[in-house]
Amino acid sequence: MATSRRHAYCSQATILCHFVLLWLVCGLGWSFAVPRNFASSLQNALDTLGKKGESSESGRGLREEEGGPALSVGVAAAQYEVLKVYDHDASAFTQGLGWYQGKLYESTGMQGQSEVRIIDLETGEVLKRQQLPSYVFGEGMVIHEGIVHQITWHHKQGYAWNATTLEPTHSFQFETTNGEGWGITSDGTHLIASDGSSNLHFWDPVTYKTTRKVPVTLRGQPVARLNELEYVKGRVLANVWFSDEILAIDPLSGRVVEVLDFAALYPRAQRAHELTSHEAVLNGIAYDAQEDVLYLTGKLWPRLYKVRLL
Repeated sequence: MATSRRHAYCSQATILCHFVLLWLVCGLGWSFAVPRNFASSLQNALDTLGKKGESSESGRGLREEEGGPALSVGVAAAQYEVLKVYDHDASAFTQGLGWYQGKLYESTGMQGQSEVRIIDLETGEVLKRQQLPSYVFGEGMVIHEGIVHQITWHHKQGYAWNATTLEPTHSFQFETTNGEGWGITSDGTHLIASDGSSNLHFWDPVTYKTTRKVPVTLRGQPVARLNELEYVKGRVLANVWFSDEILAIDPLSGRVVEVLDFAALYPRAQRAHELTSHEAVLNGIAYDAQEDVLYLTGKLWPRLYKVRLL
């Protein structure tokens, strides 16, 4: 996210430098006492620092190209077809998508650039928009009972607007496992929020208090970096930050029941040729129940895709 995120890990970088220096000193034969578990401690430090990434959203975790096997290994992978491709604002740092009464809604991030907007899908024209205060970093949004709810990254602050007019209705405070806001959706009864951990938080839509918290697991292991969310046919679909895969999660058990692999939607090789920011990752899911289709895009992507699951 903002540059300040990187500063949050300076202490870890300093620790790592100390580890490396000590390693070099020992390698040169200098007579210092070294703990027996030094090698494992060094590796743990490297692992920890690596998981922070080097992006402007470095607090969010390991980039996909740096991290282990695909999430879909050993889990059913769904098929899909691309029905249509639309132009998308390539300057939009997309944090959330929504579909309401035939229109596309989008929330964007970055301090000083965060907003919520209503978009004409065919032309890409922004029909209405509301900016967030310049000091906050906007995150996901959802339309619930005619109200747009948008959360912010680390201010524990949310904003609400009339879904038709985008006139402000109220602001609200919220809590999550780590105090951050990433994605949000609704099952029709609760608001469901992610915070980059492996937990889904179910909120009362009036008080914004957590009524229950569900840990998400894949093959029995926690899945972190849950980002943008969308509720589709009794499942929570979740982007995983810096991954091309979307998880279909059972909201009762938290178990990942299906993995949707969208690596071919906008291939990384093509992105590397067309885009300049490594932050330009898949993020944004909207569901049109009437047509039974998904709209997918990414941060800073020049295109938006209309997709049907098979």
